[in-house]
Amino acid sequence: SRLRRGGSLHSPVADAGSSANVDHMQETLLLPHVQNFREKQLEWQGFDAYARVSMAMGANQLLHAVSYFAVRMLITEERAP
Repeated sequence: SRLRRGGSLHSPVADAGSSANVDHMQETLLLPHVQNFREKQLEWQGFDAYARVSMAMGANQLLHAVSYFAVRMLITEERAP
């Protein structure tokens, strides 16, 4: 496990092993497109939260629709009161 070796679950740099790997990862983090992605990632937190809430509400509505459909089928097909 990473934690037993003294590494972190959130930081691949801390668990890389040799100093050559750490240097390569640090160079990668300095690339412009990686920096741009990391900056944009901070701005997307609100959109991510909105998407999660929307998906939860959509799943709730779908379950309600299926429930009403099942009740309707029970009433009409089985002639239940």
